[in-house]
Amino acid sequence: MKPLFLLLCFSLLQTPTFSQDAPTQPKVAVIMPSYPGGETALFQYISDSLKYPQEAIESGITGIVVTSFIIGESGLVESVKVEKGIDPSCDKAAIDLIEKMSNWIPARKTAEL
Repeated sequence: MKPLFLLLCFSLLQTPTFSQDAPTQPKVAVIMPSYPGGETALFQYISDSLKYPQEAIESGITGIVVTSFIIGESGLVESVKVEKGIDPSCDKAAIDLIEKMSNWIPARKTAEL
């Protein structure tokens, strides 16, 4: 039992300490990317532009295609991919819809002093 007690005491002595006088980093707020015109415009674009594949309609295929994409520094939609698909034709329709979106307003950082 003594060796374990000594080991615990040694680890407590080795714990780093932090000074209150250490310089602080400025806080940074991140403003997320947004679609021009906001969510209402995004949903309108999706509603107007989504073309449900005829073969999926005829086969009775329904569901939700989960996608991911990146908004680049210039607002371009990049790296579109299907995370969870339902059918190759529906997956392609979802990718096409996203790739044809107009440029977004990119994310930006603002420093808070």
